[in-house]
Amino acid sequence: MIQCIDPNSDEFKKAKKLTTGHSCLVCEKPLKETGVYFSLLDLNKEGDEVILYRVGCKYCKTLYTMDFKIIAVDFDKFLDSNEGPEGCSIYSHEFYETKKNRNFKRGYTIQLLKSPGPIEAFHYLKKFNKIKFGNSFFTNLFKYFGRTIPMAIICEDTPNKNNFIQLDRKNKDNDGMPGIKINYQLSKNTKKMLSHGINQCKKLLKIAGSKKITAFGPVKNTGWHLVGTAKMGSNKKNSVVNKFGQCHDINNIFIVDSSIFPSSSGVNIASTVQAVSLMISDYIKKNYKKLTTNNA
Repeated sequence: MIQCIDPNSDEFKKAKKLTTGHSCLVCEKPLKETGVYFSLLDLNKEGDEVILYRVGCKYCKTLYTMDFKIIAVDFDKFLDSNEGPEGCSIYSHEFYETKKNRNFKRGYTIQLLKSPGPIEAFHYLKKFNKIKFGNSFFTNLFKYFGRTIPMAIICEDTPNKNNFIQLDRKNKDNDGMPGIKINYQLSKNTKKMLSHGINQCKKLLKIAGSKKITAFGPVKNTGWHLVGTAKMGSNKKNSVVNKFGQCHDINNIFIVDSSIFPSSSGVNIASTVQAVSLMISDYIKKNYKKLTTNNA
């Protein structure tokens, strides 16, 4: 429960004196003009009701202690979006499947992520010269830190004959073995998918009340889930393994990793890799005698 402090009380006079010459660390408005002084009834460890005296900014609702330390920022302004484990996300598969009214095949996942922590937020602002050490450091940091909602578009990258890997005989390792050359480019279908996803995210963020929206793509240096090069299929002319991961050309070789995926999918592939590996392992177990007899 919030109660206004008596303007004639010592606590009010102390709060008034405290705000003199200070601006809000978040919105930069002078606290002398915008200051709200109130007491907050709370419970201590013993369960007894106690009075906590606070200073608040009327403009952005940032809450301070009586020694000018930030306690909390208004939910509408400060989202605490930096809280929580890195891997926790909210997913939407609304645009994951092929629809005739769209100009691309297959689809994508919209992923809502946590925002950067303070150190990463600092490096981001430093990169764009939006922050420097000094009196304005925390003011500029709090303009970004905990106030962003990152959204990612994870497209299903469909097979493309122009994307392949090959031995690079010009660049060799320390043992003289040829390196690997990756040939990759975004297809027109993936570009259309990405553009559609960015526009949808912009709409969502605008409706949510975002004041500034920045979008870019594709994001470089994000090769976390490697897929393809040993495609699964029924025709050995355009695939490497059959539906059980068994090589078309060498019967006693089974491939059980993500290299047999025909496309990237639009989600984290780890669980699918595990499921496919279990399926292939089960097939080998059930047909072990037959497989070993035929290869003898």
